[in-house]
Amino acid sequence: MYDYYIQQLFYILQTQSEQMSRMEQMLKDMRSEIDRLRQGSEKTIDRVEYNFDLLKIEKLEGTLNIGLMPKEGQSLDDITVREVEFK
Repeated sequence: MYDYYIQQLFYILQTQSEQMSRMEQMLKDMRSEIDRLRQGSEKTIDRVEYNFDLLKIEKLEGTLNIGLMPKEGQSLDDITVREVEFK
């Protein structure tokens, strides 16, 4: 009679142990992914080309910022912005 309960208890403990091992592995994988994402935090922006020959502009106003690309080791706050006024 007690053998059945002991077997059930053993089975439950074994199942929980396997589940815990899978969760530990999942946690290790998630930590590795987070570390990889932190190391690859540098963003690269590909070259953007604009073709204005297809636009019909009747009135153009505002400020156009040209050259927002930081050099190595430079943050966005350190960038000098050249402005062109249109009127």
